[in-house]
Amino acid sequence: MLLPLLLLLYMVQGIPYGFQSRFLPIYLRTHGLSLSILSSLKLLYTPWLLKTLWAPLVDAYRSKRWWLIVSMSGLLATCLGLGCLEPTQLWVLAGFMATQNLLASLQDIAVDAFAIVSLSPSQLGSGNVAQVVGYKLGAVLGGGCLVTLADWLPWSGLFVGLAAIYAAAIGVVAASTSLGPDDDARRSGPDNKIDGNKKSSAAPEQALSLGAYARTLSSALRSGGSDTASMAGLVLLYKLGEQGALGMLPLFLVDRGVSLGQVGFWTGVVGQVTSVLGSALGGPALARWPARSVLLACCCVRLPLLCGLAACASSGVHGASDMVLPASVLLMNASLLVSGLITTSTFALMMRCSQTAPPACRATHYTGLATLEVLGKLIFSSASGVIVDGLGYGASYVLFLVLAALVPAYLHRYVC
Repeated sequence: MLLPLLLLLYMVQGIPYGFQSRFLPIYLRTHGLSLSILSSLKLLYTPWLLKTLWAPLVDAYRSKRWWLIVSMSGLLATCLGLGCLEPTQLWVLAGFMATQNLLASLQDIAVDAFAIVSLSPSQLGSGNVAQVVGYKLGAVLGGGCLVTLADWLPWSGLFVGLAAIYAAAIGVVAASTSLGPDDDARRSGPDNKIDGNKKSSAAPEQALSLGAYARTLSSALRSGGSDTASMAGLVLLYKLGEQGALGMLPLFLVDRGVSLGQVGFWTGVVGQVTSVLGSALGGPALARWPARSVLLACCCVRLPLLCGLAACASSGVHGASDMVLPASVLLMNASLLVSGLITTSTFALMMRCSQTAPPACRATHYTGLATLEVLGKLIFSSASGVIVDGLGYGASYVLFLVLAALVPAYLHRYVC
């Protein structure tokens, strides 16, 4: 029951992202909000960049079951609160969204920590498939599914449905035997022994002390040595070129005169399905080959696909062609399929790296790597529009290709 539980937990964790990135901008735009206000809502993702600061609390205090139930109970409560709002109450809505991101980041730390101590080396591939696929399914549920249901249900009905999903997930976590009472014991170091089912009475106070917090954070930052440093560089770099190329493709197609409906269908619906399929293929691939080998091969395969997208972008600059849309869609879906494998392989390497950290700071260690992964993608996705405005599509896609070509070289040189 371990892998189905991980799939469920990562799925409910992805719902707030889908809601805020897919559903809410469309819904609020239909109510007249400006594009500048909608784009500024991305600032509400800030808790995801700061989660390393509270990861030591999850490592040191209480059990993973406790953190999961508390965070999902908070998400359930925010869904009920959102259902009582009018969509036009923007500041209150923003407050609820920021709270959701904080709670989802706490849930993410707890789920990652549970996965790190529970997955054996042979299960890392399938475990990371559950992680990536589950999160993407949650994003689809909170995004595309809500957009579709919005034509049939009122605003309040949508959030009652989401609250019911969280209530079911809380029930599963409370009843699960995989999250046993010994999950604290599994992460305890030599200085935090558990005698039977009884902890030292001083343990909670020690876990909450400022000194213990600082020691956990410091230990996580120092553990792993060069392996952690090389992994940190990889997660910052591995998506840069791809993020720019695939992120700007819908806007390129719109600028080429393709209808919004076509762009939404091919880059949204079909693209998401292809991405989930690629992530799912990571399981069998990682079961047969080492994660580094899969990642290196996929990063090499990605290069000719991005080269093809660069050619399409250049054709968009120099002249019209009836083949631009089908060629772009074909190359995009092939890239997304490979991208799913790349993501699953990278997260498997991250988890393997964090499993070498001291047990008392593994969640903090993994959270630090995951934060850098988000930071790398977020910074470049924010800058890619400026790059295209300055260089044009053709030259920008050549730059994206060059950045993607750095990844296999980095892997070969620095990641063992």
